[in-house]
Amino acid sequence: MTLWRYSFDGEEHPQAGQLFGREELQTRLMFNLPAESALISEAEEELCEKLAETGGLMPLSNCEDLDAARNLVKRLWACVVRIEDTPMLALEPPLRMILPLNSAGESYVTLRNALEDLSREVDGLLYLYGVIPAEDVFLKLSKLVGGTFADDEILLRRFLRTNFDYAMSDRGEMLLIHPGLADPAGVQVQRDPWNGPHSRELLEQACNGALWQEVAPYNRLLGLLEGAMRPEYDAASTVEDLAFLCKQQAPLEAVQEALAAALIVCPTETMRQAVRQLYLRVARWQTMRVGVLQ
Repeated sequence: MTLWRYSFDGEEHPQAGQLFGREELQTRLMFNLPAESALISEAEEELCEKLAETGGLMPLSNCEDLDAARNLVKRLWACVVRIEDTPMLALEPPLRMILPLNSAGESYVTLRNALEDLSREVDGLLYLYGVIPAEDVFLKLSKLVGGTFADDEILLRRFLRTNFDYAMSDRGEMLLIHPGLADPAGVQVQRDPWNGPHSRELLEQACNGALWQEVAPYNRLLGLLEGAMRPEYDAASTVEDLAFLCKQQAPLEAVQEALAAALIVCPTETMRQAVRQLYLRVARWQTMRVGVLQ
């Protein structure tokens, strides 16, 4: 059955689809809905809210919505239809009323807040280390959700796949990776990351998106680039990309070349010096040491 084959359930239990017709799939979906709705990604939750505001139908015109829309389709919560040559995301009719009711419950709100806090910590750890084992996060997640209405191993593992970027090692181990990391194979995996070589203060800085020594050179370069970018580039995104090149231990020359490619003018010496300061201050993955010019 096509519906099953391309769903999360079909990926996780490929043989079981032979047992379910459309009605059985709908029954299964409704049975799992309370737990699964608590374990969706933040992007999916926001998309469901948009769908609720538009009567369950909205155009897929924002590329930032595509991953979340894909996940909703794979959950069998929604489908993509074409209306007058416009692709539209349509929420299944029974869910248009049920999802808002689920999300209003006190236990749902409490669990979502706890999951948001955990996700923020994981994002901070990924900023510090680049790559961490998914199983370590799963154990934290299991402890957090244990004994609640959302305590379901399959849905918890699905939560990891839909909330974080990941890769599989050559040993078949699932690894969570920072979205700015181009080559996970080049970064050492930080095992037991909550007990890694960082302080609580450092983790809090990482959760906020930057370490204290990175903020000043980041803002300095950002200010210099305003008004000098090619139309297809954004100054803030470009500085972020340059910082992640530094974190991946790219040579300074490569970082300078990446800057030049994004500008409508030749980089000034002041810009180059600002890039150099960013290069020196950004903490590297693997070692967490700041840059050393060679």
